[in-house]
Amino acid sequence: MNLGITMAQQGHKTIILDCDFRRPMLHRYFAEFVKDNKHGLSDVLVDRLKLKDAIVKSTTENLSFVTSGTIPSNPAELLGSPKMGRTIESLKEQFGFIIVDAPPALGVADARVLGKICDGIIVVIMARKTHRDAVLEVKEELERSGEKIVGFVLNGVDITRHYYRHRYYYYYPSK
Repeated sequence: MNLGITMAQQGHKTIILDCDFRRPMLHRYFAEFVKDNKHGLSDVLVDRLKLKDAIVKSTTENLSFVTSGTIPSNPAELLGSPKMGRTIESLKEQFGFIIVDAPPALGVADARVLGKICDGIIVVIMARKTHRDAVLEVKEELERSGEKIVGFVLNGVDITRHYYRHRYYYYYPSK
């Protein structure tokens, strides 16, 4: 979400898609704009809703979003459908940046299916919760399948902890 806000504030027309059909969260972050999660991407993919009706504009200029919608019984199948590919192509005509929020890459195929239709992947890691071996496994799996990893984000870093303060000063020489 923060990446989308940053891109929009820099003047790029940006949309965030909640493609985590198993544990959707975007509708909670944007609760002031949507009443529930019943009209979103999954509803578009099964032809219950038109794409233009699923797009919600936020108060941040240049930023729109699409919630996940009704939780389907077949998430990976929907995300890998030709309709999903057409939806992304349609959004590319309207937006400069499409940010896809996907479920964790380990355990379910959803993220790997989405990786096939995205231009790049940013792997998000939770500090002190995500095990190093899991990160390496995801990296290797994505590289093996030909996905383009454009970066890693480390969330939840407590810079007040001694370890992180020490590292901070290490990188910036004293005067």
